[in-house]
Amino acid sequence: MFEEQAKPLFPSDQPYGCPLQAGHYGGENMQIPIPDMGSIARLIVSGKYRTELELVVDRTVVACYKVWAEMR
Repeated sequence: MFEEQAKPLFPSDQPYGCPLQAGHYGGENMQIPIPDMGSIARLIVSGKYRTELELVVDRTVVACYKVWAEMR
């Protein structure tokens, strides 16, 4: 469904798909195309964003994600 956006985040030595293997995923200065949302929506969501997420199973962190994004 989101292969075009997600595949570049996978390490070159790991196949794209599930289940995910342990490793570091991501990249720097990646551009991900987002469909046009119209001028009003663009004004609302434009800006710089940073988030950190942790996936916790039975009180154990099994994955963490850091995302920095800029919407223009």
